[in-house]
Amino acid sequence: MPPDIWFYNLNIRINNMPRVAISLGNFNIYWYGILVMLGVLAGYAVAAAEAKRTNQDKNIYYDFVFLVVPMAILGGRLFFFIFSDIPISQFFNLRTGGLAIFGVITASLITAYFWCKRKNLNFLTFMDTAILGLIIGHVIGRFGNFLNREAFGSFTENIFALRLRVDQLLYFPESLRDTIITYNNIEYVQVHPVFFYEAFLNLALFIFLMFYKKRKAFEGEILFIYFAWYGIVRSLLEPLRIDALMQGGIRVSMVSSIIMAITGIALIIYFRFFSKKKKV
Repeated sequence: MPPDIWFYNLNIRINNMPRVAISLGNFNIYWYGILVMLGVLAGYAVAAAEAKRTNQDKNIYYDFVFLVVPMAILGGRLFFFIFSDIPISQFFNLRTGGLAIFGVITASLITAYFWCKRKNLNFLTFMDTAILGLIIGHVIGRFGNFLNREAFGSFTENIFALRLRVDQLLYFPESLRDTIITYNNIEYVQVHPVFFYEAFLNLALFIFLMFYKKRKAFEGEILFIYFAWYGIVRSLLEPLRIDALMQGGIRVSMVSSIIMAITGIALIIYFRFFSKKKKV
């Protein structure tokens, strides 16, 4: 039986991997949506545990979840639609993907800033806690991209080469037309699993921060380390992706990731070496 998903060089085959998890009449619940919600729940659990460790009120983060999730989704969709050619009529069709992470991050930061203003909270302390939840949620969300057969890269023959059935793709990049591989009369593309690269690199950051957080030098350092790390990681992985959002021939996410990395590095240097005031 031809596999749905096939890590060819690792000889890992996954058969019967549908995009839809549950069908209720004409309404489908997609694995992508389930993974996103699991990411939200895991993110809150991590933030709540960190709040308890640092003597913060975890209920503040519980209440924040109900505000930030819709704002993050809105931000992610807006970013995606501004730089894509998807019809605006599909804006609320969340079940098939289309959330740009830089829109999610930007909307989350803006929401957190005004939330902290309203609640009279230290923004950097709040974000050092909340960002841990965002990271683990991001990791889980990338597995949603895997099940949705999206956010993959260009053709590769490396050890992690991933074969996906052409007839199950949400979109088919013309740049892969000449690389189609036929097996048992089924057409496949063999690509970089960029979503996995990103998920595991972010997981490495999460594990590091879970050990490092007790040793942070100033409020906001955890947030700025995330900026620097993810900005660098995404700028390295972005050239592999073939679904990049473009503007005037420029990869939007590449520019965003470079700005993010520079911002994180600059703020770490400033607060560590030039700022006499460690709390903002």
